[in-house]
Amino acid sequence: MKHDKKKQWLSIGLLTLGAAALAVFAAATLDAGDVRTSLAALLPGWTAAIVGCMLLYYLCDALKYRLITRAFGCAQPLGDSIDVSMVGFFYSAVTPAAAGGQPFQVLHMHHRGIPTGTATSVICTTYCLWNVALVTLSIVGFCLCGGTLAAQSAAWIPVLVLGLLVHAGLLALVLLSAIFPKPMSAFGTACIRQLYRRKPFVRRGAEPEAAIGKWCAFVAEYHEAFAAGMQHRGKLIGALALALVQCTAYMSVAYCTYRGFGLRGVPFWQITGTQVLLYIGASCFPMPGASGASEGTFYLAFSPLFGDYLTTAMLIWRLASYYLTIVLGYIAVVVERVALRRAETQ
Repeated sequence: MKHDKKKQWLSIGLLTLGAAALAVFAAATLDAGDVRTSLAALLPGWTAAIVGCMLLYYLCDALKYRLITRAFGCAQPLGDSIDVSMVGFFYSAVTPAAAGGQPFQVLHMHHRGIPTGTATSVICTTYCLWNVALVTLSIVGFCLCGGTLAAQSAAWIPVLVLGLLVHAGLLALVLLSAIFPKPMSAFGTACIRQLYRRKPFVRRGAEPEAAIGKWCAFVAEYHEAFAAGMQHRGKLIGALALALVQCTAYMSVAYCTYRGFGLRGVPFWQITGTQVLLYIGASCFPMPGASGASEGTFYLAFSPLFGDYLTTAMLIWRLASYYLTIVLGYIAVVVERVALRRAETQ
């Protein structure tokens, strides 16, 4: 528990640092007159479209969970699916490299009575579908917009290729772990035996067999749930379609921001494709929400498009695509904890 609290405080500190750096940058590059002028130029319809894209992003994620839990035999109502989705968004947003979202989602589903292995299969499948959509759109974006970014600077290419390889590699790892449980069990067993040879375990005379048994049982349950879910291909295809819509909606926030300032001339596919590539490249940066890298890549890549509106556009885009998620996700986390406390007292 102490270790978890330290991680939480570290995440909060990094998040605060990123927000403070963004505020300092905005204060250094903008004055009150610029902000008023930029906000006055915003078109209400496109401002509503920015919010609409984010709401569609959240809704598609919740609908994905609903479909996948049905496929895996642990169907959840839409309300619970929204809770799981927003809890994952919140913890992903406030932890380095977005590493906290999936474990907390598994814990949330476990509290709802879903076995850990099945919950892990659901979350991993959801993660895989998002990554399939992201990698697919990033390949399309690379073909359509990679040349434009490379013309700005050749340094974009290795960053984008690295991000694409990382996401494709993680996707392959999750799938291989589900499809081939024996190598995964053997790998985990070797790691546990190595861990139990360290002094703290040796001094207590701890035996690794119990931990190995739990690990192998978990891998087997994960594999069985995954295999059962794969039989419902129609639901999984539907969830993949939702993932593609979700990813497109999220990446469209930059285009809606562009049009919100009354700017035109650059097509939807170019801005959205570029945003997918920026997301892929910045996501390798190990700060909560890729803070610093996200803003920096947006600023560099879109500076020719937004002109005098650039800094204000970056702030609006970041508030909508990141900080709004933190606020709504935090509300979901608080609601979940209140509900669990009430359930425990009854």
